[in-house]
Amino acid sequence: MEGKALLFKWIGGVDAVPLPIHTRSPDEIIETVERLAPAFGGINLEDIASPKCFGILEQLQRRLPIPVWHDDQLGTAAATIAGLLNALELTHRSVRECRTVLLGAGAANLTTARLLLALGHDPHRLSLVDHRGILHAERADLDELELHNPWKFRFALQTNGGGRTGDLGDALDDADVLLAASTPNPNT
Repeated sequence: MEGKALLFKWIGGVDAVPLPIHTRSPDEIIETVERLAPAFGGINLEDIASPKCFGILEQLQRRLPIPVWHDDQLGTAAATIAGLLNALELTHRSVRECRTVLLGAGAANLTTARLLLALGHDPHRLSLVDHRGILHAERADLDELELHNPWKFRFALQTNGGGRTGDLGDALDDADVLLAASTPNPNT
């Protein structure tokens, strides 16, 4: 956290104060940030596990009058999208025409997928692969996803219009782009 605070100051001229909190409870994180927020002009969340990071960020953005950013989601996704757009420009392609596979379906890639769709990527030409395989509307664990990870559940319903099933190898058939943000040895 101290290193990130140094980067905020050095690159952006923003005074940042690292305030690690010792809890894994979403409610305690939200309450703590809400209590601290009046003293700050913005909040940068870091190292909050997926999927609870999505709900925490959504709640804080809704409740606070200052910018709230979760670096693992938004920072990684922004850097990934910037790199992809530059690569597409160099190859004279558009995000709309690509078939893209995202390896990993955690904080970074779910946010990357959301940004790709906002940029006009065809959801039917976008596939996400997690440790159980390709996300799709007929997956056996769809009920579990709906209960425990509604963000991933929405992408299982919204993307992969061809209904591809299988593992990473199956997802990569005819793919133009692979964006990987997964755990080591993702078992795909």
